Amino acid sequence: MSIVIKHIWRNIKEKKLMSALIILSLAISGALLFVALSIADVLDTVADSEFQSVTTVFLLIFVVTSFMSVFVVFSSFKYVMALRVKTLGTLRSIGADKKRCGNLLLLESVVYGLISAVFAAAAGIVLLLILGKALSGGTAALVISPTYILITVLFCLLLSPICAYLPVRASEKYSVKELILQTHRIKEKKRLPVLLVGLALTAIGVLLVLINALKYEEWAVYCSLFVSLAGFVLCVGPLVHYFMALLGKVFSNNFTVRNMRENRSHNTIAVLLAIAVAVVFMVNSANAILIGATDKSFALYNYDIHISTKTNDAIYSAAEVAQVGGVSGITAADGIYYQSEADAGGHIPVMNLYGMSLSKMNAYFNLTTEEEITAQDAKTILLSRDYLEREKLAKGDTITVGNAEFEIAGIIKEMFNSGNVGVLSEGDFEELYGVSRYTLIAAKSDIPDAARNALRAEGFQTAATVADMLARIKSINADLFTTVNYIIVLSTTAGVFGVLNNLLIAFASRKRERALLRSIGMSKRQSAKTILVEALITGLTGGSLGLVGGLLLTAVIPAVFLVFEFPVKSVPLSPAAITLCIICSAAICLLASLISLISNSKLNVIQTLREEIL
Repeated sequence: MSIVIKHIWRNIKEKKLMSALIILSLAISGALLFVALSIADVLDTVADSEFQSVTTVFLLIFVVTSFMSVFVVFSSFKYVMALRVKTLGTLRSIGADKKRCGNLLLLESVVYGLISAVFAAAAGIVLLLILGKALSGGTAALVISPTYILITVLFCLLLSPICAYLPVRASEKYSVKELILQTHRIKEKKRLPVLLVGLALTAIGVLLVLINALKYEEWAVYCSLFVSLAGFVLCVGPLVHYFMALLGKVFSNNFTVRNMRENRSHNTIAVLLAIAVAVVFMVNSANAILIGATDKSFALYNYDIHISTKTNDAIYSAAEVAQVGGVSGITAADGIYYQSEADAGGHIPVMNLYGMSLSKMNAYFNLTTEEEITAQDAKTILLSRDYLEREKLAKGDTITVGNAEFEIAGIIKEMFNSGNVGVLSEGDFEELYGVSRYTLIAAKSDIPDAARNALRAEGFQTAATVADMLARIKSINADLFTTVNYIIVLSTTAGVFGVLNNLLIAFASRKRERALLRSIGMSKRQSAKTILVEALITGLTGGSLGLVGGLLLTAVIPAVFLVFEFPVKSVPLSPAAITLCIICSAAICLLASLISLISNSKLNVIQTLREEIL
């Protein structure tokens, strides 16, 4: 057993770059799983709708980024097998059977999983601490759970051998002669059926996302998204092949373009780039959505200072409202009733139910109804348009709120408080909830900062300007997205390592061919040019396909946000971001090809040809 462990450890040390890539990818996947589980655990207790929307994006990114990391791990194990073909052939030639060789490689993958599990748990805890610090001003409490640490360790230990299983078992199909002489060839699959299956999975996944979003099935949405991503990845390989074939026909006299489609490494590079670009594009789109929605939501406040309790208890008397109105710097103040998550019978709860007269609503909120309402009758309610559309209700219908029925008398047009808002008259609210004290106080001021300080001196410690509230939400969003960007950088780094390894393998697989071309007159400069052209074409192809995937993910973002009752009507698309994604893909490939260029400049033609002959 000790000999086996020494052999495995020697293999890991010999392939340091590849080993680091596998461990890094596994650790990223495990850390993301740990953080996602921890966030999901407290999601139901979070009252802050803006934080919920950011959490939704984080969980979405977890699904997409984990998919990318798993793909990198799987492809890395494929290349580990490709690099150890001769070793396997030698072991088989001296008596080792197929199963023993395969089990040795699977045991090596378990060692990778064990090492990565330690890094995954540590990275997950660090990320969770960063998130906890970012949310220190919010209502969420992220806890480090030993159970989730154990799940993360088991996840890494299982994922590594699972990703290694198919490449290992595929190596058992080749004879000793094929392995030693490296004449084995991976059987080409029929690409059209794979493309059709990929398109079908993508369409089914997107359809399921939309269906499950309407049913508010959170995890079903993420699973459906994973199905659509799997379909997209299946499509990339055949699409790259057909695109290369088309280029080969258009540029039939170009040796580089004509031969690119025969190198499988370029297909894998295109897939890695496509996933990375899709993730980055989706994250930027989601960030733009949240920034825009937050700004629009706070623009609907027509007052300057907000006074309430974190628990939204009804504690403020009319005398206290008058006291606020008399504080220096306050020009107007009124009390407003508020109830979070009001039961609505057979419909989803009204998450933000206000009790105020129309005059207060017009004075303190920039809310308008589709038809002008001058007075609100008893037993009537105003509801937001987004809520009515989700629940398939219309003006004139009745809805049960609490234990009373109300007629829908008006439709609020603006998307305020996640588009889930209701307004009752003060009398109906008092009768429904049996309260006589206000939940919050809205105050106007020409000098809000000074007035806030004066209110706190008077004992109203929760007084905050609307500008303070907006800055706090933006700070939380920025901190969370900074953490998310760190995760994406780590995942993209793993993807870049994957691109680098694939380019090296593409060069190694055609080393003999390049030596032959050099022997008949091709210069080093011409050979280097072919490497750069291959890298550029692969980068542009992967970036373009990634952009398609990013647009696909962006298209389903509104459905994912809908699960958490955060309706999004449109997704902003930036031409600059689109262009930047494609340029960065090409730049990554060109930079990664530098090592191949160095290897090409040092290529010894005579020695290479001698090694191939022997």
